[in-house]
Amino acid sequence: MSIISEFPDHDVKNTRYVHYIPMKNSEQPVGVVSWVSEGLAKHFHQPDFVITVRLIDREQATIDQHDVLAEIVQLVANKNKKHILFGPGSLLSLAECKDKGLDSKAAVLFVSHPHFKEWFCDSDLDIEWKGEPMLACLLLSQAEAEIVQACGSQRYLSMLGNLTNHFPHPLWSEWLPLDSHIELFNSKTCQAGLMSSKAKFISIPEGRVI
Repeated sequence: MSIISEFPDHDVKNTRYVHYIPMKNSEQPVGVVSWVSEGLAKHFHQPDFVITVRLIDREQATIDQHDVLAEIVQLVANKNKKHILFGPGSLLSLAECKDKGLDSKAAVLFVSHPHFKEWFCDSDLDIEWKGEPMLACLLLSQAEAEIVQACGSQRYLSMLGNLTNHFPHPLWSEWLPLDSHIELFNSKTCQAGLMSSKAKFISIPEGRVI
């Protein structure tokens, strides 16, 4: 199933798919909903991206009724018009999003998407793709965004990979935080432990200006 949202001001569109993705740790594929942007690379030299959210029964109605994540595509296009581009490791605040459905999410983290062809082109979706680099967007809570800002995206992603037992890190988000996420990412001890490490870290700015 696909639903297309178009943004005529930007010549960009956003298509929503409800589909399945393979999981390394399970024989059964997992149901997800994905938002795939199209037109950012063509018009702004910004890699197009995918937002994938794992479906849980209690979340299905919310996602079906409120296509809240389409607003993120429009927000990125607005930034692109101001010559701000996003790549792997970039953090985008969602403070400018007006949709109340995003209240629990404070930011998105852009990462490379090495499985785009497998998930979207070699599947029943059969999406046409010319091989351009694609990004995945991970939805972050305020606590998670603070960890990325303080310790860098690589440390956060390594921690997320360990937490979810999916390496190097998952390419999807949870619509509602898991209990383990809440305990970990609200832990000041966790942040203090990361900050005290001898390894160097950097704060990632919002995109890059050209």
